[in-house]
Amino acid sequence: MGAGIAFVLMPLSMTVFAFISRKDMGAASVLNSYLSVIGGSISIFLVTNLLMQRMDVNFVYLASAINSDNPAISQVVRSNGIDVAMHATYAQVMRQSAMFAFNDVWYLMAYISILLVLYLPFMKRAGTELK
Repeated sequence: MGAGIAFVLMPLSMTVFAFISRKDMGAASVLNSYLSVIGGSISIFLVTNLLMQRMDVNFVYLASAINSDNPAISQVVRSNGIDVAMHATYAQVMRQSAMFAFNDVWYLMAYISILLVLYLPFMKRAGTELK
């Protein structure tokens, strides 16, 4: 995420400041910094919220496959008892649901990045002269 911010904020700042007059540069700088912090906070909230939601969805999906007819579950119950089997199964399902959730969010971020790269040719080119 740190590398992504470095690659996004500098070109974005250059694009914003290319069309600002010299006398408005101070106010624009403050506003740009403020919006960068707010945008970062909102994006972290959205990604975290999406990650938790995907963990819940994946947990329900994976837990639905667990039943007493599963030979692996039956073997663990026979060898370790029901309490140990329940704890081990719950922990494994949680790990797997977290892994799938991270994969889901990563793929979503990759698709968004590809769409943003496709937008680049439509951006105005920043001028080298200040007004």
